[in-house]
Amino acid sequence: MFFGHQVTMHQERAGMVAKSIDHFGPILEKEDWLKVSSLLKTNLVDFEMEPFVKDEGTNTEAGKFMIKDPAGNLLEFKYYSYFDSTVAQKKA
Repeated sequence: MFFGHQVTMHQERAGMVAKSIDHFGPILEKEDWLKVSSLLKTNLVDFEMEPFVKDEGTNTEAGKFMIKDPAGNLLEFKYYSYFDSTVAQKKA
């Protein structure tokens, strides 16, 4: 975690070419994530990736959606219901 946000880095190594990372965004609490996605829908903001929830009701439940800001930058909004069971345990 980096100041409360998940930062992804792809490193090139033998047999694996690094992929570019074209987005950035916050990790929110589920309630805030739902409010933001609802507000965006209400204001007819186009989603690059529609809001979806995976593994609902489990300890790996997570939500995600993507939009573009006015400059065309891709922003990803996520939540993890049980952060310690998903992202936190994967830290190097």
